[in-house]
Amino acid sequence: MEAAHLVQASKSEGRKQAPGVKSANAHILLVDDDVSLLRLLGMRLESRGYRVTTAESGAEALRRLDAISPDIVLSDLRMDEMDGMALFQA
Repeated sequence: MEAAHLVQASKSEGRKQAPGVKSANAHILLVDDDVSLLRLLGMRLESRGYRVTTAESGAEALRRLDAISPDIVLSDLRMDEMDGMALFQA
């Protein structure tokens, strides 16, 4: 997904939150090898009240998961070495 598209999408109003998820309490592990996109998404999610931990690779995400228990993991599917599907299967 292009960064410009994400910024445009973030401007839309009237978004509904997932049932039972309170953004002030939700912790997201965000995984992407595109550092610019990772930072952009992280900032947008934090501005919405989410706690965000980032990882620049599947291997780094696994190390982070040893230390934290996020409510959700959002991962790029196409990454070098360990793609998103391999991360979810690990």
